[in-house]
Amino acid sequence: RGEVYRLPRPDLLLPRLDAYEGCGPGFRRPTEYVRQSQEVRLADGGTLSAWIYLYNHPVAGFPRVPGGNFRTDGNRRS
Repeated sequence: RGEVYRLPRPDLLLPRLDAYEGCGPGFRRPTEYVRQSQEVRLADGGTLSAWIYLYNHPVAGFPRVPGGNFRTDGNRRS
């Protein structure tokens, strides 16, 4: 789950988002997040290619967030 935004100038905005997420050139590896292009499904059933930020460390042993939204489901553990 997430939100999809159309960036008016991805060439200018993606490096700024990378800096906010602490990934990309100039950040010590391994970074906490990595950005990659992935096919995503929209609420209307359509798909498109979008840049996403993925957590870049092992999650084995961490509790699952049942609904997939940490903000609303973070206190409920499966």
